[in-house]
Amino acid sequence: MLSALLSLTKKDALQSFRNPLFFVISILVPLIFVALYAFMVHVSTTNPIVIANHSEGKYSDHLLEIMETMGVTDGKYYEIKTVEPEKAYQLYKTNQAIALLDIPANFDDNLATGKQGLLDLQVMNMNSDDVKNFQIRLDHAIYLYQQQYHPNESIDMVEYRAFEEDIPIKHYLAAALLMFTVLYSGMVNTGVLLTKEWEDRTAKSLVLTPLGYVPLIASKWTTAFIQTILSTGITLWILNLLLGFPIAQLNGFVWLNLLLLFIYSAAIGTLLGVWFQQSLPLIPISVIIAVGHFFVNGYESYIRGFAHNNAVEWLWKLAGWFPISALTDYIRFTAESINSLYPWMAFSAMCIIIFFLLIFAAYQLHRNLSFTQGQ
Repeated sequence: MLSALLSLTKKDALQSFRNPLFFVISILVPLIFVALYAFMVHVSTTNPIVIANHSEGKYSDHLLEIMETMGVTDGKYYEIKTVEPEKAYQLYKTNQAIALLDIPANFDDNLATGKQGLLDLQVMNMNSDDVKNFQIRLDHAIYLYQQQYHPNESIDMVEYRAFEEDIPIKHYLAAALLMFTVLYSGMVNTGVLLTKEWEDRTAKSLVLTPLGYVPLIASKWTTAFIQTILSTGITLWILNLLLGFPIAQLNGFVWLNLLLLFIYSAAIGTLLGVWFQQSLPLIPISVIIAVGHFFVNGYESYIRGFAHNNAVEWLWKLAGWFPISALTDYIRFTAESINSLYPWMAFSAMCIIIFFLLIFAAYQLHRNLSFTQGQ
């Protein structure tokens, strides 16, 4: 009995490890999810900030010391990227930092003579959650400073924002969820419709018709497009109902963005479908791709400040380069009635990416639908 159990276990284990799908489903999928969520936990704890320290003296030194050390069990409140004024402004103006604290040159002199010390906080307020964190944490830093060092000193903060109104976090999140819905639906709908032809063993008869495989792909894309429209429509209704996402503010360019996202996801779904020819590995891979875009491109402002000399620098640069970030931001700006130029460069880059995805998918499709050795 024990010998048979060990033999069967050994056989099954060898079969699993020899199958590449084992690595994808049982190892790669959970690893990527763990990495993504672990990264987001870190981001939500520590706010990166750049400081332009124009002042010299014990008062500004004490404030910086407080900001560098304050935190909770999960981590520090602030990660100060630089205190050099020129570098700080360069990072903020090039959108590589979402908050800048300016300590003016007269800060120490004012406090030393009993006058009020003013701090200037500049925030890229496309995410109200970020704005709230910077406000509360800087207020707490001032409180700790006065409590530990100079209880009689008066420090105040003046805030400057990039936009007239903060983008609510629920609307910021809603735009990312909308992007995720289109990407996931497009990939899964297109990919699963294709894999069914192999799983039902009907692909060969369809391809051997005089019209070839063009009608096969066209029908899958058309059906997937209809299904994705349904999913997107339901998602928009839920986002409006639960998060108050202003659907009425969306213009034609937003719908163009969503169409572009569908074409992109359908191209990936086609590639995955003809590659795996099975729906079992296709669905988790689609989930990984869609969730990865949701966190990296949909939450780009959360990781922007971590883009300087650390482990996630490459991730932010990838998010900034990849055009889905700009297309998603345009949806946010439009929903909040913020005047913003349409990101035509991102649109063009997206078209180029889609073109190469389609070329690669067509190549794989031609190979896998040749049937020179049977199905």
